[in-house]
Amino acid sequence: MGPPDAKRVMGPPDSRWTLGPPDARSRPPLCLHWPRLASHTAAGGCRCRLLRVATAGLVLLCLYYIIYTPWAFSWRAGDRSAPSGGHNSSAPAVLVPTPDDVCIRWTAPAWPAQSGDDATPLPPIAFLSGVKNPCWLQDLTQQSVEFLEKNCYANYTKNRSIFSKRAQRYRPFVSEPASVLRLRCLPYFYIVGQPKCGTTDLMHRISLHPHVLAGTLKGPNWWTRARFPLQPGQASHCGRQVAFQEYVDSFEMVAAQLAGADCGGGRPGAPWTPASRMITGDGSTSTLWGGVAHRAAREAGLTMFPPLGRSVAAGLARLQPRARIIVILREPGDRLFSDYLYFNADLDKEKNADGFHNLTLEAVAIWNNCTTFRSVDDCVTDRSVLLSFGIVRLHVGLYAVHLRQWLETFPRPNILVLRTEDYSRNVNHSMLQVYQHLDLAPPSEQDMRLVNSARVLNARRTNLQRMQMLAETRQLLTDFYRPHNERLAVLLGSQRFLWEDT
Repeated sequence: MGPPDAKRVMGPPDSRWTLGPPDARSRPPLCLHWPRLASHTAAGGCRCRLLRVATAGLVLLCLYYIIYTPWAFSWRAGDRSAPSGGHNSSAPAVLVPTPDDVCIRWTAPAWPAQSGDDATPLPPIAFLSGVKNPCWLQDLTQQSVEFLEKNCYANYTKNRSIFSKRAQRYRPFVSEPASVLRLRCLPYFYIVGQPKCGTTDLMHRISLHPHVLAGTLKGPNWWTRARFPLQPGQASHCGRQVAFQEYVDSFEMVAAQLAGADCGGGRPGAPWTPASRMITGDGSTSTLWGGVAHRAAREAGLTMFPPLGRSVAAGLARLQPRARIIVILREPGDRLFSDYLYFNADLDKEKNADGFHNLTLEAVAIWNNCTTFRSVDDCVTDRSVLLSFGIVRLHVGLYAVHLRQWLETFPRPNILVLRTEDYSRNVNHSMLQVYQHLDLAPPSEQDMRLVNSARVLNARRTNLQRMQMLAETRQLLTDFYRPHNERLAVLLGSQRFLWEDT
Protein backbone atom coordinates (compact mmCIF):
# COMPACT_ATOMS: atom_id res chain seq x y z
CA MET A 1 0.00 0.00 0.00
CA GLY A 2 1.02 3.60 -0.43
CA PRO A 3 1.21 6.31 2.21
CA PRO A 4 -2.03 6.81 4.18
CA ASP A 5 -2.48 10.33 2.80
CA ALA A 6 -2.15 9.25 -0.81
CA LYS A 7 -4.64 8.74 -3.57
CA ARG A 8 -3.88 6.04 -6.09
CA VAL A 9 -3.95 7.24 -9.65
CA MET A 10 -4.68 4.57 -12.19
CA GLY A 11 -2.84 4.76 -15.45
CA PRO A 12 -0.96 2.77 -18.01
CA PRO A 13 0.89 0.03 -17.01
CA ASP A 14 2.95 1.72 -14.26
CA SER A 15 1.29 2.41 -10.95
CA ARG A 16 2.18 5.50 -8.96
CA TRP A 17 1.21 7.30 -5.80
CA THR A 18 0.42 10.98 -5.59
CA LEU A 19 -0.57 12.97 -2.56
CA GLY A 20 -4.09 14.24 -2.09
CA PRO A 21 -5.14 17.82 -1.31
CA PRO A 22 -3.60 19.26 1.86
CA ASP A 23 -5.43 19.75 5.09
CA ALA A 24 -3.19 21.72 7.43
CA ARG A 25 -5.24 20.98 10.54
CA SER A 26 -5.04 17.23 10.33
CA ARG A 27 -1.87 16.50 8.39
CA PRO A 28 1.46 15.69 10.04
CA PRO A 29 4.75 17.15 8.83
CA LEU A 30 5.33 15.57 5.48
CA CYS A 31 8.09 14.81 3.01
CA LEU A 32 6.76 14.98 -0.53
CA HIS A 33 8.41 12.81 -3.15
CA TRP A 34 8.52 12.16 -6.81
CA PRO A 35 6.38 9.13 -7.70
CA ARG A 36 8.22 5.89 -7.99
CA LEU A 37 7.59 3.68 -10.93
CA ALA A 38 6.61 0.07 -10.41
CA SER A 39 8.05 -2.43 -12.81
CA HIS A 40 5.60 -4.55 -14.79
CA THR A 41 6.17 -7.30 -17.30
CA ALA A 42 3.65 -8.95 -19.57
CA ALA A 43 2.42 -12.43 -18.62
CA GLY A 44 4.63 -15.10 -20.02
CA GLY A 45 7.32 -12.59 -20.92
CA CYS A 46 9.88 -14.29 -18.67
CA ARG A 47 10.14 -17.07 -21.22
CA CYS A 48 11.97 -14.66 -23.48
CA ARG A 49 15.73 -15.00 -22.93
CA LEU A 50 16.38 -11.42 -23.90
CA LEU A 51 13.83 -10.23 -21.38
CA ARG A 52 15.39 -12.40 -18.66
CA VAL A 53 18.80 -10.89 -19.35
CA ALA A 54 17.34 -7.38 -19.29
CA THR A 55 15.52 -8.13 -16.03
CA ALA A 56 18.71 -9.47 -14.43
CA GLY A 57 20.57 -6.36 -15.54
CA LEU A 58 17.87 -4.15 -14.06
CA VAL A 59 18.04 -6.03 -10.75
CA LEU A 60 21.82 -5.61 -10.61
CA LEU A 61 21.48 -1.92 -11.41
CA CYS A 62 18.92 -1.49 -8.62
CA LEU A 63 21.18 -3.33 -6.15
CA TYR A 64 24.09 -1.08 -7.09
CA TYR A 65 21.89 2.00 -6.69
CA ILE A 66 20.65 0.89 -3.26
CA ILE A 67 24.12 -0.03 -1.99
CA TYR A 68 25.98 3.04 -3.21
CA THR A 69 23.17 5.57 -2.85
CA PRO A 70 21.74 4.87 0.62
CA TRP A 71 19.05 7.50 0.38
CA ALA A 72 17.65 6.24 -2.91
CA PHE A 73 14.94 3.98 -1.53
CA SER A 74 14.99 4.70 2.19
CA TRP A 75 11.71 4.34 4.07
CA ARG A 76 11.50 6.01 7.44
CA ALA A 77 8.73 6.87 9.85
CA GLY A 78 9.08 8.77 13.08
CA ASP A 79 8.51 11.89 15.10
CA ARG A 80 9.20 15.20 13.32
CA SER A 81 10.67 17.89 15.55
CA ALA A 82 12.01 21.25 14.48
CA PRO A 83 15.04 22.79 16.19
CA SER A 84 14.62 24.85 19.31
CA GLY A 85 12.57 27.92 18.54
CA GLY A 86 11.11 26.38 15.36
CA HIS A 87 7.71 24.88 14.57
CA ASN A 88 6.95 21.53 16.17
CA SER A 89 4.61 18.66 15.53
CA SER A 90 4.59 15.34 17.34
CA ALA A 91 2.49 13.48 14.78
CA PRO A 92 4.28 10.66 12.91
CA ALA A 93 4.84 10.76 9.17
CA VAL A 94 5.62 8.04 6.66
CA LEU A 95 8.31 9.08 4.20
CA VAL A 96 9.39 7.72 0.84
CA PRO A 97 12.16 10.12 -0.21
CA THR A 98 14.07 10.09 -3.49
CA PRO A 99 16.91 12.25 -4.85
CA ASP A 100 14.33 14.82 -5.95
CA ASP A 101 12.59 15.36 -2.62
CA VAL A 102 10.29 18.29 -2.07
CA CYS A 103 10.44 18.67 1.70
CA ILE A 104 7.70 20.52 3.55
CA ARG A 105 6.12 20.71 6.99
CA TRP A 106 2.51 21.22 7.92
CA THR A 107 2.47 23.96 10.51
CA ALA A 108 1.22 27.39 11.48
CA PRO A 109 2.38 30.27 9.25
CA ALA A 110 5.90 31.58 9.83
CA TRP A 111 7.05 34.81 8.17
CA PRO A 112 5.74 36.06 4.82
CA ALA A 113 7.31 35.39 1.46
CA GLN A 114 9.38 38.29 0.21
CA SER A 115 7.71 40.66 -2.21
CA GLY A 116 8.69 41.14 -5.83
CA ASP A 117 9.94 44.68 -5.36
CA ASP A 118 12.38 43.74 -2.57
CA ALA A 119 10.90 46.53 -0.43
CA THR A 120 8.79 44.60 2.07
CA PRO A 121 10.60 44.48 5.44
CA LEU A 122 10.95 41.02 6.91
CA PRO A 123 11.68 39.73 10.40
CA PRO A 124 15.24 38.45 10.87
CA ILE A 125 15.75 35.06 9.27
CA ALA A 126 15.85 32.37 11.94
CA PHE A 127 18.59 30.08 10.68
CA LEU A 128 18.22 26.50 11.88
CA SER A 129 20.42 25.55 14.81
CA GLY A 130 22.61 22.49 14.44
CA VAL A 131 22.86 22.91 10.67
CA LYS A 132 26.18 24.18 9.33
CA ASN A 133 24.83 25.71 6.13
CA PRO A 134 22.52 28.73 6.68
CA CYS A 135 19.01 27.33 6.13
CA TRP A 136 15.59 28.24 7.48
CA LEU A 137 11.90 27.45 7.14
CA GLN A 138 9.69 29.76 5.10
CA ASP A 139 6.00 29.87 4.27
CA LEU A 140 5.00 28.18 1.04
CA THR A 141 2.77 30.69 -0.78
CA GLN A 142 1.37 31.10 -4.25
CA GLN A 143 3.77 33.96 -4.90
CA SER A 144 6.79 31.93 -3.83
CA VAL A 145 5.81 29.11 -6.18
CA GLU A 146 5.41 31.59 -9.05
CA PHE A 147 8.85 33.02 -8.33
CA LEU A 148 10.33 29.53 -8.48
CA GLU A 149 8.50 28.62 -11.67
CA LYS A 150 9.72 31.73 -13.52
CA ASN A 151 13.24 31.82 -12.10
CA CYS A 152 15.44 33.27 -14.83
CA TYR A 153 18.60 31.54 -13.60
CA ALA A 154 17.23 28.36 -15.18
CA ASN A 155 18.31 29.81 -18.54
CA TYR A 156 21.92 29.22 -17.48
CA THR A 157 21.51 25.57 -16.56
CA LYS A 158 21.57 22.42 -18.69
CA ASN A 159 17.99 21.65 -17.62
CA ARG A 160 15.99 24.81 -18.22
CA SER A 161 12.84 23.32 -16.72
CA ILE A 162 14.54 22.51 -13.42
CA PHE A 163 12.74 25.19 -11.40
CA SER A 164 9.36 24.97 -13.14
CA LYS A 165 9.19 21.24 -12.40
CA ARG A 166 9.94 21.89 -8.77
CA ALA A 167 7.22 24.52 -8.66
CA GLN A 168 4.69 22.03 -10.00
CA ARG A 169 5.51 19.67 -7.14
CA TYR A 170 4.78 22.42 -4.60
CA ARG A 171 1.51 23.65 -6.11
CA PRO A 172 -0.85 21.11 -4.47
CA PHE A 173 0.28 22.31 -1.05
CA VAL A 174 -0.24 26.04 -1.51
CA SER A 175 -2.92 27.62 0.64
CA GLU A 176 -3.89 31.11 1.77
CA PRO A 177 -3.04 31.77 4.51
CA ALA A 178 0.03 29.58 4.22
CA SER A 179 -0.08 26.38 6.26
CA VAL A 180 3.09 24.77 4.95
CA LEU A 181 6.79 25.55 5.37
CA ARG A 182 9.58 24.70 2.94
CA LEU A 183 13.31 24.51 3.54
CA ARG A 184 15.31 27.47 2.18
CA CYS A 185 19.09 27.89 2.06
CA LEU A 186 21.76 30.50 1.38
CA PRO A 187 25.46 29.85 0.70
CA TYR A 188 27.81 29.04 3.55
CA PHE A 189 30.77 30.53 1.69
CA TYR A 190 31.36 33.12 -1.02
CA ILE A 191 34.22 33.23 -3.52
CA VAL A 192 34.01 36.97 -4.05
CA GLY A 193 36.85 37.57 -6.51
CA GLN A 194 38.58 38.16 -8.69
CA PRO A 195 37.74 37.32 -12.34
CA LYS A 196 40.53 35.62 -14.30
CA CYS A 197 42.29 34.59 -11.11
CA GLY A 198 41.15 30.95 -11.09
CA THR A 199 37.77 31.27 -9.36
CA THR A 200 35.94 28.83 -11.65
CA ASP A 201 38.61 26.18 -11.19
CA LEU A 202 38.72 26.78 -7.44
CA MET A 203 34.94 26.52 -7.11
CA HIS A 204 34.98 23.24 -9.04
CA ARG A 205 37.67 21.70 -6.84
CA ILE A 206 35.90 22.82 -3.67
CA SER A 207 32.71 21.14 -4.89
CA LEU A 208 34.60 17.84 -5.24
CA HIS A 209 34.76 17.61 -1.44
CA PRO A 210 32.16 15.05 -0.28
CA HIS A 211 30.58 17.59 2.09
CA VAL A 212 30.13 20.36 -0.49
CA LEU A 213 27.11 20.68 -2.77
CA ALA A 214 27.40 22.59 -6.03
CA GLY A 215 24.73 25.22 -6.69
CA THR A 216 22.63 25.45 -9.82
CA LEU A 217 25.12 27.91 -11.30
CA LYS A 218 28.53 29.11 -10.18
CA GLY A 219 27.90 32.84 -10.04
CA PRO A 220 24.44 34.46 -9.86
CA ASN A 221 26.14 37.87 -9.36
CA TRP A 222 23.17 38.89 -7.26
CA TRP A 223 24.82 40.97 -4.56
CA THR A 224 26.40 43.47 -6.94
CA ARG A 225 24.27 43.37 -10.08
CA ALA A 226 21.07 41.36 -10.31
CA ARG A 227 19.41 42.73 -7.15
CA PHE A 228 19.51 46.30 -8.44
CA PRO A 229 17.52 48.05 -11.17
CA LEU A 230 19.36 47.68 -14.48
CA GLN A 231 21.59 50.56 -15.50
CA PRO A 232 22.32 51.54 -19.13
CA GLY A 233 24.91 49.24 -20.66
CA GLN A 234 24.81 46.82 -17.72
CA ALA A 235 25.05 43.10 -18.39
CA SER A 236 22.75 40.83 -16.39
CA HIS A 237 21.90 37.13 -16.24
CA CYS A 238 18.18 37.89 -16.32
CA GLY A 239 17.99 41.21 -18.16
CA ARG A 240 15.93 42.61 -15.28
CA GLN A 241 16.03 43.17 -11.54
CA VAL A 242 16.03 39.91 -9.56
CA ALA A 243 14.30 39.69 -6.17
CA PHE A 244 15.91 38.12 -3.12
CA GLN A 245 13.34 35.32 -3.35
CA GLU A 246 14.66 34.38 -6.79
CA TYR A 247 18.27 34.44 -5.64
CA VAL A 248 17.42 32.03 -2.83
CA ASP A 249 15.51 29.91 -5.35
CA SER A 250 18.76 29.40 -7.25
CA PHE A 251 19.78 27.17 -4.30
CA GLU A 252 16.52 25.19 -4.41
CA MET A 253 18.18 21.95 -5.48
CA VAL A 254 20.84 22.39 -2.80
CA ALA A 255 18.11 22.75 -0.18
CA ALA A 256 16.54 19.50 -1.41
CA GLN A 257 19.85 17.67 -0.92
CA LEU A 258 20.55 19.34 2.41
CA ALA A 259 17.18 18.11 3.64
CA GLY A 260 18.77 14.69 3.71
CA ALA A 261 17.71 11.14 3.04
CA ASP A 262 14.76 11.22 5.41
CA CYS A 263 13.66 14.78 4.67
CA GLY A 264 14.81 16.13 8.00
CA GLY A 265 13.63 13.22 10.13
CA GLY A 266 15.35 11.54 13.01
CA ARG A 267 15.09 11.41 16.77
CA PRO A 268 13.00 14.03 18.59
CA GLY A 269 14.89 17.27 19.03
CA ALA A 270 17.33 16.53 16.21
CA PRO A 271 18.17 19.24 13.64
CA TRP A 272 15.84 19.63 10.70
CA THR A 273 18.32 17.95 8.41
CA PRO A 274 20.53 14.96 9.10
CA ALA A 275 22.88 16.29 6.40
CA SER A 276 23.86 18.95 8.91
CA ARG A 277 27.51 19.19 7.82
CA MET A 278 26.86 19.75 4.12
CA ILE A 279 27.51 23.23 2.70
CA THR A 280 27.22 25.15 -0.54
CA GLY A 281 28.72 28.35 -1.94
CA ASP A 282 28.32 31.30 -4.30
CA GLY A 283 31.18 31.92 -6.75
CA SER A 284 30.14 35.32 -8.13
CA THR A 285 33.41 37.08 -8.90
CA SER A 286 31.89 40.57 -9.07
CA THR A 287 31.03 40.50 -5.37
CA LEU A 288 34.40 41.92 -4.29
CA TRP A 289 34.68 44.81 -6.72
CA GLY A 290 31.27 45.51 -8.29
CA GLY A 291 30.05 48.39 -6.14
CA VAL A 292 28.72 50.66 -8.88
CA ALA A 293 25.05 49.59 -8.71
CA HIS A 294 25.19 49.52 -4.92
CA ARG A 295 26.36 53.14 -4.87
CA ALA A 296 23.59 54.18 -7.28
CA ALA A 297 20.95 52.45 -5.11
CA ARG A 298 22.17 54.19 -1.95
CA GLU A 299 22.23 57.57 -3.67
CA ALA A 300 18.67 56.97 -4.91
CA GLY A 301 17.55 56.10 -1.37
CA LEU A 302 16.24 52.64 -2.30
CA THR A 303 14.92 50.40 0.48
CA MET A 304 15.77 46.77 -0.13
CA PHE A 305 16.01 43.42 1.57
CA PRO A 306 18.58 42.48 2.67
CA PRO A 307 19.43 46.06 3.70
CA LEU A 308 22.02 47.76 1.51
CA GLY A 309 24.48 48.75 4.21
CA ARG A 310 27.33 51.14 3.56
CA SER A 311 28.95 48.64 1.15
CA VAL A 312 28.25 45.31 -0.53
CA ALA A 313 30.25 43.63 2.23
CA ALA A 314 28.21 45.38 4.93
CA GLY A 315 24.92 44.35 3.32
CA LEU A 316 25.97 40.72 3.10
CA ALA A 317 27.27 40.78 6.68
CA ARG A 318 23.94 42.08 8.02
CA LEU A 319 22.29 38.96 6.63
CA GLN A 320 25.15 36.50 7.22
CA PRO A 321 27.68 37.86 9.72
CA ARG A 322 29.39 34.46 9.92
CA ALA A 323 29.78 33.87 6.19
CA ARG A 324 33.12 32.48 5.05
CA ILE A 325 34.78 34.61 2.39
CA ILE A 326 37.39 33.40 -0.11
CA VAL A 327 39.42 35.73 -2.33
CA ILE A 328 41.96 34.60 -4.91
CA LEU A 329 44.21 37.28 -6.45
CA ARG A 330 46.62 37.22 -9.38
CA GLU A 331 49.42 39.59 -10.30
CA PRO A 332 47.21 42.47 -11.51
CA GLY A 333 48.98 43.07 -14.84
CA ASP A 334 48.65 39.40 -15.81
CA ARG A 335 45.06 39.43 -14.61
CA LEU A 336 44.24 42.42 -16.79
CA PHE A 337 45.76 40.89 -19.93
CA SER A 338 43.93 37.60 -19.32
CA ASP A 339 40.69 39.54 -18.74
CA TYR A 340 41.21 41.38 -22.04
CA LEU A 341 41.71 38.13 -23.95
CA TYR A 342 38.89 36.16 -22.31
CA PHE A 343 35.92 38.51 -22.27
CA ASN A 344 34.25 40.07 -25.35
CA ALA A 345 34.90 37.02 -27.49
CA ASP A 346 33.17 38.70 -30.42
CA LEU A 347 36.20 40.99 -30.66
CA ASP A 348 38.79 38.19 -30.72
CA LYS A 349 39.85 38.90 -34.30
CA GLU A 350 40.68 42.48 -33.36
CA LYS A 351 42.70 41.63 -30.26
CA ASN A 352 46.49 41.93 -30.34
CA ALA A 353 49.35 43.02 -28.11
CA ASP A 354 49.65 46.48 -29.66
CA GLY A 355 45.93 47.11 -29.30
CA PHE A 356 46.06 46.08 -25.65
CA HIS A 357 48.97 48.44 -25.05
CA ASN A 358 47.14 51.41 -26.56
CA LEU A 359 43.94 50.68 -24.62
CA THR A 360 45.93 50.36 -21.41
CA LEU A 361 47.60 53.73 -21.99
CA GLU A 362 44.17 55.32 -22.41
CA ALA A 363 42.77 53.63 -19.30
CA VAL A 364 45.71 54.70 -17.12
CA ALA A 365 45.36 58.29 -18.35
CA ILE A 366 41.61 58.27 -17.55
CA TRP A 367 42.25 56.90 -14.07
CA ASN A 368 45.03 59.36 -13.29
CA ASN A 369 42.84 62.22 -14.44
CA CYS A 370 39.98 61.11 -12.17
CA THR A 371 42.12 60.58 -9.06
CA THR A 372 43.79 63.96 -9.50
CA PHE A 373 40.59 65.68 -8.36
CA ARG A 374 38.66 62.91 -6.59
CA SER A 375 39.26 60.05 -4.15
CA VAL A 376 40.12 56.54 -5.28
CA ASP A 377 36.92 55.21 -3.66
CA ASP A 378 34.88 57.74 -5.62
CA CYS A 379 36.51 56.93 -8.95
CA VAL A 380 36.33 53.16 -8.54
CA THR A 381 32.51 53.25 -8.24
CA ASP A 382 31.84 55.92 -10.88
CA ARG A 383 30.01 54.21 -13.74
CA SER A 384 31.01 56.78 -16.35
CA VAL A 385 34.70 56.44 -15.50
CA LEU A 386 34.61 52.65 -15.60
CA LEU A 387 32.67 52.54 -18.86
CA SER A 388 35.30 54.79 -20.43
CA PHE A 389 37.88 52.04 -19.82
CA GLY A 390 36.14 49.93 -22.46
CA ILE A 391 37.34 46.33 -22.47
CA VAL A 392 40.42 47.05 -20.34
CA ARG A 393 39.03 46.82 -16.80
CA LEU A 394 41.92 48.47 -15.03
CA HIS A 395 39.98 49.01 -11.79
CA VAL A 396 39.41 45.32 -11.07
CA GLY A 397 43.10 44.97 -10.16
CA LEU A 398 42.97 47.61 -7.43
CA TYR A 399 42.76 44.86 -4.86
CA ALA A 400 43.54 46.93 -1.76
CA VAL A 401 40.68 49.34 -2.51
CA HIS A 402 38.14 46.55 -2.86
CA LEU A 403 39.38 44.24 -0.12
CA ARG A 404 39.64 46.91 2.57
CA GLN A 405 35.85 47.13 2.95
CA TRP A 406 35.59 43.37 3.49
CA LEU A 407 38.39 43.31 6.06
CA GLU A 408 36.68 46.17 7.91
CA THR A 409 33.35 44.34 7.91
CA PHE A 410 34.06 40.66 8.56
CA PRO A 411 36.28 39.16 11.27
CA ARG A 412 39.72 38.47 9.81
CA PRO A 413 39.49 34.69 10.37
CA ASN A 414 36.40 34.65 8.14
CA ILE A 415 38.39 35.81 5.10
CA LEU A 416 40.93 33.65 3.26
CA VAL A 417 43.07 35.36 0.61
CA LEU A 418 45.00 33.18 -1.84
CA ARG A 419 47.38 33.97 -4.69
CA THR A 420 46.69 32.43 -8.07
CA GLU A 421 50.39 31.77 -8.56
CA ASP A 422 50.61 29.70 -5.35
CA TYR A 423 47.39 27.90 -6.22
CA SER A 424 48.74 26.94 -9.66
CA ARG A 425 52.08 25.73 -8.28
CA ASN A 426 50.64 23.62 -5.48
CA VAL A 427 46.95 22.84 -5.81
CA ASN A 428 47.07 20.28 -3.02
CA HIS A 429 48.39 22.73 -0.42
CA SER A 430 45.99 25.50 -1.48
CA MET A 431 42.96 23.21 -1.36
CA LEU A 432 43.85 21.98 2.11
CA GLN A 433 43.98 25.64 3.18
CA VAL A 434 40.53 26.19 1.68
CA TYR A 435 39.03 23.10 3.32
CA GLN A 436 40.41 24.16 6.68
CA HIS A 437 38.98 27.65 6.20
CA LEU A 438 35.57 26.12 5.48
CA ASP A 439 35.83 23.87 8.51
CA LEU A 440 35.79 20.79 6.30
CA ALA A 441 37.57 17.59 7.23
CA PRO A 442 40.49 16.72 4.93
CA PRO A 443 39.19 14.48 2.12
CA SER A 444 40.29 10.88 1.82
CA GLU A 445 43.35 10.09 -0.29
CA GLN A 446 41.07 8.96 -3.10
CA ASP A 447 39.00 12.15 -2.99
CA MET A 448 42.15 14.28 -2.81
CA ARG A 449 43.57 12.57 -5.89
CA LEU A 450 40.38 13.48 -7.70
CA VAL A 451 40.71 17.10 -6.55
CA ASN A 452 44.35 17.35 -7.61
CA SER A 453 43.88 15.66 -10.99
CA ALA A 454 40.79 17.65 -12.06
CA ARG A 455 41.08 19.35 -15.43
CA VAL A 456 41.86 23.05 -15.26
CA LEU A 457 38.67 24.99 -16.01
CA ASN A 458 38.09 28.29 -17.79
CA ALA A 459 41.57 28.50 -19.33
CA ARG A 460 42.44 30.88 -22.15
CA ARG A 461 40.87 30.08 -25.52
CA THR A 462 43.11 28.12 -27.89
CA ASN A 463 43.19 30.82 -30.58
CA LEU A 464 44.64 33.33 -28.09
CA GLN A 465 46.96 31.11 -26.06
CA ARG A 466 50.15 32.27 -27.81
CA MET A 467 49.51 35.98 -27.49
CA GLN A 468 51.92 37.68 -25.11
CA MET A 469 51.91 41.09 -23.48
CA LEU A 470 54.49 43.59 -24.76
CA ALA A 471 57.41 44.31 -22.43
CA GLU A 472 56.57 48.03 -22.35
CA THR A 473 52.95 47.24 -21.44
CA ARG A 474 54.09 45.05 -18.58
CA GLN A 475 56.33 47.80 -17.26
CA LEU A 476 53.50 50.31 -17.55
CA LEU A 477 51.18 48.10 -15.53
CA THR A 478 53.87 47.20 -12.99
CA ASP A 479 54.43 50.90 -12.31
CA PHE A 480 50.70 51.62 -12.18
CA TYR A 481 49.80 48.83 -9.77
CA ARG A 482 52.90 49.05 -7.53
CA PRO A 483 51.51 51.54 -4.96
CA HIS A 484 48.24 49.61 -4.79
CA ASN A 485 50.10 46.33 -4.26
CA GLU A 486 52.15 47.95 -1.50
CA ARG A 487 48.95 48.94 0.29
CA LEU A 488 47.60 45.42 -0.22
CA ALA A 489 50.75 43.88 1.30
CA VAL A 490 50.36 46.08 4.38
CA LEU A 491 46.64 45.29 4.59
CA LEU A 492 47.27 41.53 4.51
CA GLY A 493 50.58 41.61 6.40
CA SER A 494 52.41 39.72 3.66
CA GLN A 495 55.09 40.83 1.20
CA ARG A 496 54.00 38.06 -1.14
CA PHE A 497 51.27 40.35 -2.43
CA LEU A 498 53.92 42.59 -3.98
CA TRP A 499 54.33 39.78 -6.56
CA GLU A 500 58.07 40.26 -6.69
CA ASP A 501 58.50 36.52 -7.23
CA THR A 502 56.55 36.42 -10.48
